[in-house]
Amino acid sequence: MDKTSELTALLHEMSHDAPMGYSLGLQIRFTSPEYLFQTFPKAWIEEYSERGYTIRDPALLWAFENSGWTRWSDIETNGGEEVMQRAAHHGLIYGITLAIDGEENRSICAFARGDREFTDEEIDGLVGQSRKAHELTSKMNGLTDKEREALHVMSVRFIQSRDG
Repeated sequence: MDKTSELTALLHEMSHDAPMGYSLGLQIRFTSPEYLFQTFPKAWIEEYSERGYTIRDPALLWAFENSGWTRWSDIETNGGEEVMQRAAHHGLIYGITLAIDGEENRSICAFARGDREFTDEEIDGLVGQSRKAHELTSKMNGLTDKEREALHVMSVRFIQSRDG
């Protein structure tokens, strides 16, 4: 199986394991991910972008300052209460954020549910899947423009599939 097919299968598995969706920022150098996959509700993705929540999202800030994982309920909001309240309004009530350090980059992933906290076993699975996605994309440096475009289209397709 080629890397793109393996990543596609992994993303589908994550969609199943995180009922309200996920956001994967893979291979982040400085502040921008090389690959971004999101299946959170489209309305939330749009609101998050339009309101500039990136700079005050407590879960994202935690991931830039730490490695490992944390439940959203354990994060100190430090003025980011609005972000968490608005996420809950869109059904993203319970979640985890994790940060994976690489040699020259890192990946930040967030997963959500609306019904209950993730169990430790579920978190272990998501951490393993995230590490695999990080490893797969770290080996994709030599992609052609056409292959990179295919990954971008795949990301857009994942967003659209969540919302109908």
